[in-house]
Amino acid sequence: MIKAISSKKAGGPFSSGYTPSHYKGAFPYLQNSDFGGVKANQGTYLSSGGGLTHYFEGDAIITGGKPQEIHPSGYDQLRANLESRLGISDDLEIIKAIAGD
Repeated sequence: MIKAISSKKAGGPFSSGYTPSHYKGAFPYLQNSDFGGVKANQGTYLSSGGGLTHYFEGDAIITGGKPQEIHPSGYDQLRANLESRLGISDDLEIIKAIAGD
């Protein structure tokens, strides 16, 4: 659901795919900490001190891929982080909260 709504709000995805930057452009109330521990196609996002870093794991490089794009399995962690921060478990209410609706 978050992919479809973000594409309507912010366009895209862009050449880098569905990354935290893409989502933060669509949902103004997302925070860097919401992406902490979220798996990317290659690596994981780490949040520390208010910042966000894409940490590559291993030495394999995805050729022609989008290594910083959130991996399908990463959305479970993103949702868990949002649920924890917002105290909301309903998907639609989470979307409303991060959209500012």
